[in-house]
This record gives sequence, structure tokens and C-alpha cells, in this order.
Amino acid sequence: MQACNETAGLRIRSIVVGMATDFTTLPADLPRPLDDGAADHLEGARLPDVDLERTDGQLVEMGALRGRWVVYAYPRTGRPGVPSPDGWDAIPGARGCTPQSCGFRDHHAALAAHGAGVLGISSQTSEDQREARDRLHLPFHLLSDPSLRLGTALALPTFRVDGQALFRRITLIVDDRLIRKVFYPVFPPDRSAAEVLAWLEGSDLRTYDFCIEGARAGYFEVDEREGELYMNARMIVDGEARENPFWLRHEGGRPTRVKMGGSPWRDVPDGVYPTCAYPLVLRSGRPRYRALDEGTGRLEDRDLRREGGRVVESHQGRILRTFDVEDDQIVAISWGEATTSRLVGSRAEAVRGTAFEEVGEGA
Repeated sequence: MQACNETAGLRIRSIVVGMATDFTTLPADLPRPLDDGAADHLEGARLPDVDLERTDGQLVEMGALRGRWVVYAYPRTGRPGVPSPDGWDAIPGARGCTPQSCGFRDHHAALAAHGAGVLGISSQTSEDQREARDRLHLPFHLLSDPSLRLGTALALPTFRVDGQALFRRITLIVDDRLIRKVFYPVFPPDRSAAEVLAWLEGSDLRTYDFCIEGARAGYFEVDEREGELYMNARMIVDGEARENPFWLRHEGGRPTRVKMGGSPWRDVPDGVYPTCAYPLVLRSGRPRYRALDEGTGRLEDRDLRREGGRVVESHQGRILRTFDVEDDQIVAISWGEATTSRLVGSRAEAVRGTAFEEVGEGA
């Protein structure tokens, strides 16, 4: 693994007012940034149709990214011989762009093994980004957004120094243009890539096909990890791809907060289970639960009847969903006779034969 502070055998340093400044190490007393809530809206948002120049001069259409990407935004990379703004190290979250990029360089192969590409972005010029990429030997591209077009479209957190607007440090995990996970604030920056990798390794992702009247129309995914449940249904409706993502946070199986799409997080009343929380409900073994419809906010009592490896969910005698369970894992779900889903091995298998396969979704 190449050391972050070495390039062709030379230590990377800049001379500022007669003193050597090492961009690659972090001061022990670096101030920790606080979570000001400026990124709370981002999970569930989609990347906008903004084109940004990357370090080889090509344009990246952010709104057309497919697959999984780690997009990390940062204030500015220090450059040898160019002084940092006055008081830079005292600004919470400002210092550390070089160690962060080096971390993503050193973890690049491991991230790729999890199907994730990497893009860095700042408001620096394309020339500055090319210099940093070449000097740090980064195996991925850096993007230039000098007018903060992406930042404005997504309302990313920013700050100003010497009259210049800069990104606050933030990392996004993007799945097919949907912002799936947000890391904010990021601290310490040299641990950013390792934190992202640990999150990817902690995934328990299950993919289900989605069939309507026997024909595959799309897929949905369920990702469970400690304290969090995520699911997203993607279908082709009138020739257009649509999705319906949910996030649920829980403590010991008790739901605490829920989020649908790009809407804000909402607290879940005690003793209530959002309808997306069915994996938690089934594991609880309860025969009845108080259900919250995330879309309408309506509360209703639902009954659960177990018939061997099948669980039938109903409300006032009307069957709503049927779950087939094997070894405590849901292998199939039915919403009546017309709409069914079954656990499959991969997203590629789930989209096979659907319009998603034609456009390369999830391939």
C-alpha cells in the first residue's frame, strides 16, 4: 500500500511563511465538526441532471450515474507551495482533504470488490483537481464544481472562507442515482474510506423480483443491519422507472424513526410498527400489531395468522399480505393473487426479462 505522504519517494510538503506544512497528517487538536442537520434531507434524494468535468476533461452526467458510487465532497486539497487560508486548521471539518483522498485511494480495490466506484468533488478548478490526482496517484477521478451547481441542486452543506464558497465534508453512497446513505459530518477525514467500507461490509442485502399477473415488472431490495432497515421497490410504470424507498431505525426491534423517499424523518409512536417494518413484526412472533401507513399516516390494527411456514396478514378479515418464511427468512411475499415477489440471488437476476434489463439497470 502506498503511503499517503510519499510521491516518487518524496514527502509531500508545502512551505508556508517559512514553516513546513505536512498535508498528509492531521493535528492532534483538530476541531471536530458538529452535526448541524444540514444533510438530513439527502437520503432518498436523487442526483440532479448536472454535468461536471472530471480530471481527464470528460463530463460526468451526475443524473445518469448507474450502479453504486461513493461520492465524497470536500472543501479543498492543499497544494505544495500554495498557502492555506488564514486559520484553516481552526475551522471544524476544513483540514484533512489530502488524507481523505489517500484513504479512498488505499481502499479503492476493496470498495470496487463491493461494486462501488469512487468520485471526489470540490469547488477547485479542473487544473487543481488534475494536479491533486496526479500527485496523490488516485485511481479514480476528481470532479470540479467551481460554481457549486451540484451543491445548489442538492442543497449540500457549504461554508465560506475568504469570500469563496466551499463544500463541507460529506460522503454519499449512491445507488442508481438514489442517495442511499449519507455520512455527515465526516471525522476524522483520514478514516472516511474505512468507515464507508465497513458500512458496505455490514450489509445484509436481499433482492426480490416483483411480478404482476405473472410478468416481471421490477424488483425490490431489503437491507438489514444493526438498528436500521432499508427497502426500496423499483418498477416500470407507464414506461418510466419509479421507486419507493423506506428507511427505518429501531432499538432492539422497536421502531423509533421512519423516512419515506426524500421526506423528513418522523418519530414512530411507541408500540406502533410502520408497514415497511414487517421483518421486525414477523420476528417478534406477535399475533397482532398496530400498523402505521407511512404514506397516509393512518393507524390500524393488523392480525397475523401463522400456518406452518406461511404468515397471513389481515385487517378486519381482509387479507393484505402473505409471507412465506424459511429458516426465519422471508422468501416470498404476495399482495393478493396478482402481485407477488420471491427472493432471488441477485439484482441482475431480479431484473432479467424486465425493462430495467434493457437499460442496464442493476447490471
